[in-house]
Amino acid sequence: MRQRLALRRILLQRLFRLQTTRPFTSNTSLTSRSRPQLPFLSIPIVTAPRARYFTTEKKRFLRYEGRLFLRYNVSIWGGALCILGIVFLLNQEGLEKEYPTPHEWSYLTRMGIRGAKNAARDTPGHSVNWVEVIVTCRGALARLENPDIDGAAIRELLDEPLSIDGIGNAGKDVSAKSENWRRGYYEVLMLMAQAAEQLDGWVKDRTRNIIFPADVVLGPSNPHPKPIPPGAESAPREEDCEVAYEPAENHYLRILTTKGFTDRQKMDAALAYASFLDYKQMPDAAERMYQWALTLATATAPSDPPLVDPRTYT
Repeated sequence: MRQRLALRRILLQRLFRLQTTRPFTSNTSLTSRSRPQLPFLSIPIVTAPRARYFTTEKKRFLRYEGRLFLRYNVSIWGGALCILGIVFLLNQEGLEKEYPTPHEWSYLTRMGIRGAKNAARDTPGHSVNWVEVIVTCRGALARLENPDIDGAAIRELLDEPLSIDGIGNAGKDVSAKSENWRRGYYEVLMLMAQAAEQLDGWVKDRTRNIIFPADVVLGPSNPHPKPIPPGAESAPREEDCEVAYEPAENHYLRILTTKGFTDRQKMDAALAYASFLDYKQMPDAAERMYQWALTLATATAPSDPPLVDPRTYT
């Protein structure tokens, strides 16, 4: 009897024993009773699933591409700058051989004067830009007369700057400078005088800060103005204009009154000034300038007998 009760108890315990909570020890059913996922039964998703665009691999790739881009740019632009620098230096060396400048001057002054002389060269198919020439020479002259740049030891003829009424400032005392410096200074003044001859009468429109020839100005002093070339700015009005540059006589008289130039240099300046006065139809002033040039030419010659007859100039 006791054996039957024990057997019955064991059978009941096995029948009503709870299942284990360890999922990996039990077999799950492979069949699914959920609703089938058919395309026409599913709800469409509007938003796209999120994805990681800036991954570690992409960071590494972008870093590599950035270094490569920087390396190529530095190499290409560095090489281009080196080539341009070499071409510039070769060009300046060629200009220096063609238009020598004093080595005492600063590099910027020498470069400006070389450029001005090259721009003033009249060649077939090349029109001279005299505005560029006179502007460049004016800047170089300011550097040459500046005691802090290239004008050390330059003195005034008197204690104060000397000026001539109606003409402008007179020359300076450059006798303390070397021969090469004085020769270069003389060439700058002569080039400015030549450019001023070509730009004689040119005016500047104050309202637009543009330079025009005098024969295109609209006003009572020019009743028949020349037409403006196609594509150029409109002609200025006379009441809006002022003289653009110093007249050529200012530069010539600065040369003639400068202390330190040779008689030959002053004679050449006097002859050039006399020719310009003759062109301006001022015969009396031109004759006086020719006489001045003759005086300079015969200053070191014996006075008895005179080399040139003052009446016939022979």
